[in-house]
Amino acid sequence: MNRLRRAGGYCAAVAISVTHTVLVLGAGIAAASYAWRHGYTLPYDSSANAALTGAVSAGLGVAYAAARLTDMWVDRAWFAVQGRTLADCPACGALVEPITEPVAHNGEKKPTEKELTQ
Repeated sequence: MNRLRRAGGYCAAVAISVTHTVLVLGAGIAAASYAWRHGYTLPYDSSANAALTGAVSAGLGVAYAAARLTDMWVDRAWFAVQGRTLADCPACGALVEPITEPVAHNGEKKPTEKELTQ
């Protein structure tokens, strides 16, 4: 049952990422098509394909801005649907998972008192 819950949470998290990607690409395409229809160009660009260069630049700029501005919310939603929490790091301000207890690496068990004294 636990695996089924984790698989459902992961599928929901992937759906959030796909939705975010589609919205970012849609924003970039909308900006590029607007720049193309209105003939926006880059400064000092007098080439034959100046409108195309302006449209591509506008689309990439808007897509990058949309991805970066919404990245924090997507991360929070990604972890929330998986049942994990994120907290602000007091030192750097980044989003990190709170550490509850150190975990042994690679399935190693912690040594007992008897093993430590030997």
